[in-house]
Amino acid sequence: MANVSDAFQADHKDEFERYMKIITPHLGDRTYSVLKSHLMLEELLNEFVSSQLRRPQALKGARLTFAQVLALTISLHPFLEIDNWRWEALRRLNSLRNRMAHSSEVEDLIHRCKELSNYIEQHSGVPLPVPTVASGDDPKVFSSNVAKNYSAIDIALVGLYSGLRATFEVAVKFPSAFESS
Repeated sequence: MANVSDAFQADHKDEFERYMKIITPHLGDRTYSVLKSHLMLEELLNEFVSSQLRRPQALKGARLTFAQVLALTISLHPFLEIDNWRWEALRRLNSLRNRMAHSSEVEDLIHRCKELSNYIEQHSGVPLPVPTVASGDDPKVFSSNVAKNYSAIDIALVGLYSGLRATFEVAVKFPSAFESS
């Protein structure tokens, strides 16, 4: 009998492949990966916020920052608490993205990506796949059936994305389950 994780992976295989294709057109390009992951997560947050508002069109053209959309998401999410590790992971990703966007070179980029992927791995409780392929100065490039040749930051961020998408889907599909009586 298949478990919930297998069912989720089967249901979201196309989404996983789309995500990985968008964020990693060039293996090992952490800058591109972080910037595209940030963009995809921002789109996900915007979709969730819109789904929770009576008049989402009122925000059209508002030019909200990532931090503002994140604050709205946190306030609207029916079951992830305000101190949930996912929100902090998103704040850390946003901080890294802002460093990259406002500086031609980010000091210790490899170290900062490793810190973020370690944070996500530690708090999610889901270990990253065991590295089988080394790539340059980042020993965590994976080669497996699920994650072919992606770095630790790629896998950690797709995990964050998938986990958030799942919580948003539950919140949208079953809103009455979280209403106070």
